[in-house]
Amino acid sequence: MRLPSAGLAALALGLALAGGALASDAADAQAVVDTEAAFARRAAEIGNVPAFREFAAPGVIMFLPEPIVATDYLARADWPGRIEWRPDFVAVSGAADLAFASGPSRWTVKGEVDPGYYITVWARQPDGGWKFVLDRSTPGTPNLYAAAEGPATVHTGVAAGESKSTPAGLEAVLADALSRDAPGAIGRRMDPAGRVIRAGAAPATTPDAVRALLARDPAEVTASYLGGAMSSSSDLAYVWGETRWLEEGQPRRGHFVRLWRRSGQAWTILVDHQVALPAAPSPAPLPVKD
Repeated sequence: MRLPSAGLAALALGLALAGGALASDAADAQAVVDTEAAFARRAAEIGNVPAFREFAAPGVIMFLPEPIVATDYLARADWPGRIEWRPDFVAVSGAADLAFASGPSRWTVKGEVDPGYYITVWARQPDGGWKFVLDRSTPGTPNLYAAAEGPATVHTGVAAGESKSTPAGLEAVLADALSRDAPGAIGRRMDPAGRVIRAGAAPATTPDAVRALLARDPAEVTASYLGGAMSSSSDLAYVWGETRWLEEGQPRRGHFVRLWRRSGQAWTILVDHQVALPAAPSPAPLPVKD
């Protein structure tokens, strides 16, 4: 699958280039799209898990549904049926060393289709190729894969100097705000082109849709940063971690993945992805003595 060059050009960030600044371009974004397409083809040719092993970086993080270093898991896993996917959103750092891709997927087993929406973080390798360092799915989404395929939304990056922030530092400031007003904390930091991804819904890609989807989130959340990395151009960073909140007085838990992008010294959230773990079953009632 090739992404139309017109779509790449029209949907690039359009940031002004400073003299000597690192900047990615349509060709870098196309390389990520081509890698995604090659990955999907290999899954059809050699099977789901062998393809994942082939494209995974050492120490890859996968959410199954808990986050794990999945290298050993992939060595012994067996996923039946066929998994298909395609990217509809791609972001590449200015140094073209870190990228993010997301899009619709479907897993077909014995005629039964399980639709989803995946997110993948890619890291450039010493040989110039790409391997994924984080992968997770979004359960319960509409079957967006069945819709007509269109050009992906693409964001290329540029960096003009070292950032004063770190992934952990970005999340520490955000975590404080999440504990008081989680939807507002995310909303105020969303990039104008940002998107919100939640289980059971299509991704929110417009400001109105973002506000509506965030309004369904818990009011107060405790977020714990567990990992992430920043591009060498200091303009793109991904983070992942755990969230905890109360729902009808009962403790709940889930995980987040966020993609931050920088313009000047300002960081905004380009992608906010959160999925709740299944609620713990209620304890059995104690026996009543006569």
